[in-house]
Amino acid sequence: MSAPDTVNAAAWRLHQHGYVVVPKLAGDKRPALASWKDYQRTHPTDEQMHIWFDQAQPDGLCIITGAISGNLEMLELEGRAVTDGTLQQFEQAIKDAGLGECFGRICAGLAENSPSGGIHWLYRVEGTPVLGNTK
Repeated sequence: MSAPDTVNAAAWRLHQHGYVVVPKLAGDKRPALASWKDYQRTHPTDEQMHIWFDQAQPDGLCIITGAISGNLEMLELEGRAVTDGTLQQFEQAIKDAGLGECFGRICAGLAENSPSGGIHWLYRVEGTPVLGNTK
């Protein structure tokens, strides 16, 4: 399967499972849509998905997090946090708090390397709203 076919298949699979996905800008990590923030409130139609992923065949996709994607939240460690030892400190703090098994489940779910060499962990939150961007 070529990269566009893989992106296309992943985009449709995520869309069918209730996630909001939009095409990625070529050579960048940002969405290719000027008005992508509209999709924080509304799901793209199948017709929009067809234009974005079947016809245009982008080299990547962006997942819109928050309530629109079933309370999907992302935790990110920047690349410098991975290389400066923060990741190891973070993992140890999680284990010390007795949350190692929970964190293991998150890592086994959806974790990806970020363009900066960091890590994105994606998970769904239940019982409380997703708060949005925080540091």
